[in-house]
Amino acid sequence: MVFAEDITKDYAAELGFTLKSMQLDAAVAMLRRHDVLITARTGFGKSLLYIMAPTLYDRHDMFSGASQKPHGSAVLIVFPLLSMIEDNILKIKKLVPDKVITHLSSDSTLDHELKSSHFILTTPESLLSVTGRSLLRDKEYTSRLRAVFIDECHCIITQYVNTIINQSVD
Repeated sequence: MVFAEDITKDYAAELGFTLKSMQLDAAVAMLRRHDVLITARTGFGKSLLYIMAPTLYDRHDMFSGASQKPHGSAVLIVFPLLSMIEDNILKIKKLVPDKVITHLSSDSTLDHELKSSHFILTTPESLLSVTGRSLLRDKEYTSRLRAVFIDECHCIITQYVNTIINQSVD
């Protein structure tokens, strides 16, 4: 039997962290394929969950006997602002330097690097681009995609509601 809690605690310790109970509960729920919504203050440590996710999914698969994905698990992280992507790329590289991190922009091309990334960071606009939509239809990538994280979802919702309202006024 897989002990999702133990796998999560062990990996957090490897990275130098002791998880708060909400972080641990959320990580275990993710590994059990539940949807998770976390609302917590800035600095709480929500981003640690998506930083840990690809390795957690791979270890969970290994210990549970599930088939290992050929290039490892992948996560897609959506941010409302480009500056947040840049900050998070640095944060991820610092904690997990062995993982492939890619920024999906509107002018990205669907190539091997993009499809084999462990982390793809993007904005809603770029995700809706031709390349973003192609990525989400690509079987090689989607077979590895384990989770989609939306950071600052309240900003994204507000931004798009305002866009829809403005378009309907025009």
